[in-house]
Amino acid sequence: MTKHEIKEGVWPEQKYVCPKCHAVIWSSKKPVYCICGGKYETVWEICKEMFRDIFGETK
Repeated sequence: MTKHEIKEGVWPEQKYVCPKCHAVIWSSKKPVYCICGGKYETVWEICKEMFRDIFGETK
């Protein structure tokens, strides 16, 4: 899907990872919780959490 095909409120598929059990899914809608109880996050969110000192964020 190109950026010209993205419509209002419809996002291209993204890779979501459960940090608890490492399950990976591709979805255009943001899933909330994995069946193991972990919360799905995008790869970008996981990288920001791992390297938050580089990004200048505090927890």
